[in-house]
Amino acid sequence: MSRWATFDCYGTLIDWNGGIRGVLEGLFGADRGPELLARYHRLEPEVQAEQFRSYAEVLSLTLERLAAENDLTIPEGETTTPDALQLYTDCLDQAPPEDTAALQRCNMLLPGQP
Repeated sequence: MSRWATFDCYGTLIDWNGGIRGVLEGLFGADRGPELLARYHRLEPEVQAEQFRSYAEVLSLTLERLAAENDLTIPEGETTTPDALQLYTDCLDQAPPEDTAALQRCNMLLPGQP
């Protein structure tokens, strides 16, 4: 008998907004972070609705459009899909230790899982 547990950890266990804002502030300055984050959240669904793309492509294209709309320059190499994905996934490493420990305990309860 298989046992599964699923849940959404983004915004619950992981501060996705804080991670994206941190990336935007790192690229464009802390003073622009809140404004750019608000626009980012309006742009990303537009990019997703256009056609199927991998999430890495969505992240990269959204970042590029956000920069273009605001006459901002993205440092060379930061717009390639793997680099953009790494920028955003860096925020996943900021999960609180107690959340990471809880997820590891859950994993131990599911035999045969990695």
